[in-house]
Amino acid sequence: MERQYSEADIKVLNEADAALKAAGYDFYTTQGSEKNTNLVMGYLQGNPQVAVTLENIYAFIKANVSHFVFRTAAQQKFDRVAEGSGRTREELETFLSLLSSVGARHRVDTTGENFWTNAAIALQWMQGRPLDAQTLTLAIQNLAPHSQGSKFGSKERLIFVRDSVPVDPRRLIHAADVEKLKSQQDYRPGVLFEKSTVNQNDATRFRGHTEEQPAPQTTQEQKEQSFWSRLHDSWERHGSHGQQQALKEVRAREVAKHNGSERLADKAIQEAYRAIHKTRPEAPTPPEVIAGMARR
Repeated sequence: MERQYSEADIKVLNEADAALKAAGYDFYTTQGSEKNTNLVMGYLQGNPQVAVTLENIYAFIKANVSHFVFRTAAQQKFDRVAEGSGRTREELETFLSLLSSVGARHRVDTTGENFWTNAAIALQWMQGRPLDAQTLTLAIQNLAPHSQGSKFGSKERLIFVRDSVPVDPRRLIHAADVEKLKSQQDYRPGVLFEKSTVNQNDATRFRGHTEEQPAPQTTQEQKEQSFWSRLHDSWERHGSHGQQQALKEVRAREVAKHNGSERLADKAIQEAYRAIHKTRPEAPTPPEVIAGMARR
């Protein structure tokens, strides 16, 4: 006969859940949550004579701590931001999937601890904003270490990839980290010991999906993209901080709309520049000139 949990028992389990999360125990990913939950609930289920108290739960965990799964320091940092973000489980999984794809295209480091550090910084910046590719692109531009105007605040900056590394052409990420990203995207924040499921044998797990990515750019396209980016970077350095920020937002929106193409977004960016500064950009470079420069 399975042990049934009272309202008082569930309250204790929820208190233990909050304390264990704060201490770094993994109750976020499916693998960590299932293992840690099975250890605690298996102990209580197999010892019905043991009262459901914080003292008894902590004593069991202390005696078996080596069997539990923990979150790293960077993961815990993200967990704290996620807890205070008010986002649903599905929204957070979508955000992590976007960071793996959109972030990698913009050279954001999506490996190991840097993935979670960047996730915490980007999610904090996106508070109150939509969790979509366009907003994430804007966040990346605002949080880049070299971004114009960084001296105006003390906000943390994203960590970018600096070395040339092998890339998986199917997903535009480091080939060695394909499997690792699968576990990063499996994020399920929430109350572990939910009243609606604590007396059930099975729990329903939500699993997100990774959006399809376009084919990687050719060397020629990469060179042209680099020239257009440098041109637009120079325009963003003109005017007041407010004017620079306004142009950045337009640029991020238009680049995202054109699947990351600075060239296709150029017309709209020029129009925005004229509207903001009441003059044309200085020495706008014709497309054919940029194409010629890229072929050199």
